[in-house]
Amino acid sequence: MAFPAAADIPRLGSPYADDWNLESVISLGTDVVFMNLGELLKAQESGIITKLDEAGIATVFVDFRQDPTTNTVSSIQLMGRILDRRDEADAFTDFYTQQMSRIYATVENIPLDDRPVVFIEQAAGYNPNKCCSTFGAANLGRLVDLAGGRNWGSQKFPGFGGDVSLEAVFADDPDVIIGTGANWSEANPATTAVLFGYEATPEAVQERLAALAARPGWAEMSAVKNGQFHSVYHQFYNSPYHFVAMQAFAKWMHPDLFPDLDPEETMKELHARFLPIDYSGVFWGTLDSPVN
Repeated sequence: MAFPAAADIPRLGSPYADDWNLESVISLGTDVVFMNLGELLKAQESGIITKLDEAGIATVFVDFRQDPTTNTVSSIQLMGRILDRRDEADAFTDFYTQQMSRIYATVENIPLDDRPVVFIEQAAGYNPNKCCSTFGAANLGRLVDLAGGRNWGSQKFPGFGGDVSLEAVFADDPDVIIGTGANWSEANPATTAVLFGYEATPEAVQERLAALAARPGWAEMSAVKNGQFHSVYHQFYNSPYHFVAMQAFAKWMHPDLFPDLDPEETMKELHARFLPIDYSGVFWGTLDSPVN
């Protein structure tokens, strides 16, 4: 474990449920509580914000999930100022803006007809017997659109996303398929998801990708046949590091337009400059060969 002291951090429960231990929050001498902007309404309805305010504790909402490309810079800057880490916040947001601009500068010149249709399978294989959930015109779906694609779910859902029938996906036969995965083996030992993370290996990623592509009917899809069956670390959906996923998306969809874009090098630089742990593992991948 990189930070063994993390095992001693008190578990406070969910601030949006009855099990949240407000007394413990106060007794710890808490000055500020950071929450996800997507939970603002729940926090208001539960009365948590009022209770914290009465205890002299500030509540701050940040967002890397609802509208990450709009709110990441302001969220990091806000946290930097509250935590007296302005220099670090400035350095990260400068890096973030630089990495995003490497995509935007090229994508803005791609005609709509040259943008492939992309289906994102959310938590692909998490439940081996269930398919499919996808993203609408927000979050990873928005990242696909900004990276030069046309997110399939953006045409189906006005909001964050939802469940879709496998038959509808098969009928539309999208040009590109991107699943999301993470190491959910402890939460669900039966999962067949791609177990991305710091301990993942390329061989294990390929094995899981091949199994997902071999599900009934999937091998006949154009994306599988044409080398456009991919997967990416699920937690990019709620992270200020989503620009790395966007670079992978852009590279997959338009390799000829992004010859110098290397998300692996971006990930290494991110860790070297801003994170307290070394980079290792695998966080995205492409099926190497079509399923027979």
